[in-house]
Amino acid sequence: MQKILEYFLSLLIILECNSVYSRLYNTNNSISIWLIIVLGLLIIISLIKRKNVKRINILIPFFIFYFMYIGIYMLHMSEYSERFIYLFIISLPMFILYYSLDNNNIMRLLTAMTNTIFFLCFVSILFWLSGSILNIIKPTGTAIIDWGYIKTIQSYHNIYFETQYAGFFNLFLTRNSGIFAEAPMHSLVLTTGLMTNTLVCKEKSKFKNIILSLGILSTLSTAGIIIAIVVLGFDFVISRKKKTNDLLLYLILALIITVIVIVLSFVIIDEKSSSISYLTRIDDYISCINAWKTHLIFGNGFNNELAIRNYMSQFRVGNMGLSNSLLTLLALGGLYLSNLYIIPFIISLKYYFRKNKKIIFYIFMILALFIVLIFHYKVLIINYLAIGYSLIFNRKDGDLDEE
Repeated sequence: MQKILEYFLSLLIILECNSVYSRLYNTNNSISIWLIIVLGLLIIISLIKRKNVKRINILIPFFIFYFMYIGIYMLHMSEYSERFIYLFIISLPMFILYYSLDNNNIMRLLTAMTNTIFFLCFVSILFWLSGSILNIIKPTGTAIIDWGYIKTIQSYHNIYFETQYAGFFNLFLTRNSGIFAEAPMHSLVLTTGLMTNTLVCKEKSKFKNIILSLGILSTLSTAGIIIAIVVLGFDFVISRKKKTNDLLLYLILALIITVIVIVLSFVIIDEKSSSISYLTRIDDYISCINAWKTHLIFGNGFNNELAIRNYMSQFRVGNMGLSNSLLTLLALGGLYLSNLYIIPFIISLKYYFRKNKKIIFYIFMILALFIVLIFHYKVLIINYLAIGYSLIFNRKDGDLDEE
């Protein structure tokens, strides 16, 4: 029963991260409700299994301080947001409780998420190749989504969608968006799956890595491709280091990987530097910084994206969506709300320092995704924050894979 619920929860976390189903126009989706229900059931199961009253007593002071901190921020909110309540009053505390009751829950849920992502990736590649690229099969319908603007997209049996097209090295291709509202969101989820399988899972699957890498490549996402290369390169170097004491070989391999990443980055950036998407991303960084400077501590308001749009360039008319999490969070929530994100990363880095190089690298790669992609108000990142906070209470329990 617990395993089924874990896979259901992992699917809901993925679907909540800007899937087409969560962005359907004029439709009330129940993904968030089901996510809380399933997470609540898993907490109850953990409570029954552990029966650890001491652990709950330790958690009480933490949650008192946490809700006091949240309360201070809410006093500075001009209007209350259902999304804020869902993320910081309900979801984050529940995930912290779930992981704190039993640290083994961390590995189980991350494994379930990786397997679910792998399955969705495999299906998307089949449809992308047979439908979008080779045109062997045709779209079976359309879907209307709200992606900052109302957009009609092609659908294949409602399990694969065509949302974006891109010119890439003189080729015009359909980007593999899978079940997501845009290809970068698909790349984000696939990259987390690749990172977890490579750096965290105790039984790393090379086949999964191959499929996930192909999936990331098919999204044509610059950030996803570069991070995938860095992760696989790091794993290759670390694995070779364990098999040899030849420091020279280790340094040569590290240098080769670094050069490949730099060259590929410049090639892709040069290819895209004149594109609207590139200019839009740069404008996002500038706009967010300018908006943040006006309200450094508490930001411009939890959902007040208008404060950022006021600083956007004129060419952005019709494309006012944001593209990065870190600066958007600073502009909207200021340093105060951003601390909720910064603290668990510091806890995680301190906890695994000199203990597990792969996990340290994993944390930095999550930070890299947070800088270049937009998912600051999604349960996917809330889940990672909760893992970081739970390490305060789990120093003697099960842990992530150790070296």
